[in-house]
Amino acid sequence: VITYRGSEASPITISSVDASQPATIVGGATWGLDVRGGQHIRISTLMVLSGQSGGIRLSRGDAGPASSIILEDNYVIPKPGDPTRVGIDLDGVEDVRLLNMRVDIWSRAAVQIRDGRNIEIRKLKIRGDYDAAIGVRVNDAVDGLRILESSLLTIGGSGIAVGMTTGPPPASKPETPMPPATRNVRIERCVIERVAIPFTVASASNVVCDHCTIVEPRSAAFELRAVPDGWASASDIQIQDNLIWWSVNGLKRFLIDEQPDGEFQLGSNLWWAAEMPAAI
Repeated sequence: VITYRGSEASPITISSVDASQPATIVGGATWGLDVRGGQHIRISTLMVLSGQSGGIRLSRGDAGPASSIILEDNYVIPKPGDPTRVGIDLDGVEDVRLLNMRVDIWSRAAVQIRDGRNIEIRKLKIRGDYDAAIGVRVNDAVDGLRILESSLLTIGGSGIAVGMTTGPPPASKPETPMPPATRNVRIERCVIERVAIPFTVASASNVVCDHCTIVEPRSAAFELRAVPDGWASASDIQIQDNLIWWSVNGLKRFLIDEQPDGEFQLGSNLWWAAEMPAAI
């Protein structure tokens, strides 16, 4: 477990000596790489073979959240014959950046986030299989997430699932409006290919997905998933300016809607059927 605390002036760097030959970390009973409560740390150019719990975890420590951490150019893979449960787990973090990360073959999620503030994921590359449940799973208590210029390939469930809940909502007064699990998410310029449901939204507010390319979704292009009691329904969800390339008879439906009171705005998107010979 890494608990180092650097400073803005003197950050801690953990990396391979030669970036062209990544050092390998082999996980054991828990995580391949576990950072608990660390601050101002940069971890780069490592190959992480997942432990039984997963690949890389950043989590809250006794002194507060893990914060000001950059993960860059790392590759998370399973041990032979032992699929990764979670590739990268962020639980109790602030000001974290995932840059050019890669995760292959998992069961629950390639990236899982809970209790996080101000997170950026840029140029993430994940490749699963049809047993993979979710690509990027965004759980409760997340406020401020950007997923940019990333590619998600071959997932049997949802590509990006926002507002998933892991327990009851926080206690509040009866007159207080029900809270959303996730707030303020932007998904932009991503490629999502051969994913059963590219986007799933449950209890979330202010979510924008635009300028993404979606290729061959199978179950639906978008899903509004039912929300457990006590959590707010989806609100201010905008899906706009995306390209959806689908096969006739290969897509079961355009939208799965399990939230009668959810607010979902499907703006102008280009829907392109594979059998169309030309647009003009």
